[in-house]
Amino acid sequence: MYKKSVVLQAGGYKHFELFEDYYLWARVLMNGAVSANIEEPLLYMRANRNMYKRRGGVSYFKCIILFKWHLRKIGFYSLLDFFMSALAQGTLAVLPNSIRMKIYKVFLRTGAQGK
Repeated sequence: MYKKSVVLQAGGYKHFELFEDYYLWARVLMNGAVSANIEEPLLYMRANRNMYKRRGGVSYFKCIILFKWHLRKIGFYSLLDFFMSALAQGTLAVLPNSIRMKIYKVFLRTGAQGK
């Protein structure tokens, strides 16, 4: 949840191919907003093979690098943050879809499935 005024103060949604939400949250945080995760999932999402496929491939990898570098340029990431984040997410993007699905399911999507 967030206040509309906080989002508007950060400039609202701006285009950044495949990363509009992430870009918004980075700018909101850079504007001084306080953020936190909550324990209880508010949304359960079904994920199929196509969802994982959209998060992979060479073109997605390129978008990751461009986006992460932009976050570095605007001061959201340090150079070390850029390399660590781009390496982790970029590696996942270039893996075969079947392996990426397994990694997401085992390590990144534990929420309701893990309980």
